[in-house]
Amino acid sequence: MKRLLKNKYFILAVIIFIASFIHNAGKENIQPKQRDEMRVHFIDVGEGDSAFIEFPDGKTMLVDAGEEGEDTLSYLEKSEVEKIDFLVGTHPHSDHIGGLATVVRNMEIGNVYMPKVTHNTAIFEDLLLSIKEKGLTINPVYAGDIIYESDSLLVEILSPKDRKYDNLNNYSVVLKIVYGDTAFLLTGDAEAEILDGIYAKDIDVLKVPHHGALSSLSEAFLDRTSPGVAVISVGEGNQYGHPHDATLDAYKKRNIAIFRTDKNGSVIATSDGLKVTVKGERE
Repeated sequence: MKRLLKNKYFILAVIIFIASFIHNAGKENIQPKQRDEMRVHFIDVGEGDSAFIEFPDGKTMLVDAGEEGEDTLSYLEKSEVEKIDFLVGTHPHSDHIGGLATVVRNMEIGNVYMPKVTHNTAIFEDLLLSIKEKGLTINPVYAGDIIYESDSLLVEILSPKDRKYDNLNNYSVVLKIVYGDTAFLLTGDAEAEILDGIYAKDIDVLKVPHHGALSSLSEAFLDRTSPGVAVISVGEGNQYGHPHDATLDAYKKRNIAIFRTDKNGSVIATSDGLKVTVKGERE
């Protein structure tokens, strides 16, 4: 009789343990999964552009490197970056691609992407030479091209189209990065006539085109993209008057939070695939 009771208690204990295990396992299954983060660094390079992206899988991308490249290279070295998997030069103006030769010569580079346009300057020729010295080739990009795609991540080219433009700014590579439910849009120096033809919606973070110049202000573009945060890469006291007052007013009117590298320093936007948080070195 005692042995029978012991067996009953043992069986009951096993049943309780199994039920508890199933119950807890069910709880674990409904908990939100931990997502890896993606970080987009808008590097303070003065009057120029440079954005460094750390993808959730560890791959990296650099879009432009400012005029000189030393600020970008220093930022990457402090961040202990060993390789740039995707290097993008948005267009051949020196405040965007001037520093890329320095980065190419000092870092391991995977693939290089640029619009199919040339510029008769020593800076542009030096960049081509640095790429050749590394045994790399340039991949020309057009609207519709996908640079990289993996789980929950898509890096797509929205501009330029395969045509000729009168303004070199309009060759700018416009890059959309989607991670989970979040989206970033990097616009180079694209002018309003190009932006009017960009159909991207629900952008979390927008790199303001052309440092906030009036010629790159398209209110229709802002209404379509409806960004939550705008980042202006701009030099303090620059000679061009960037960003223009009308540009700032257009963003403020839409309650878009504005970060500026001349005031906030380098700006970092972090996405977990569900939401984005943004902070500057100097708040």
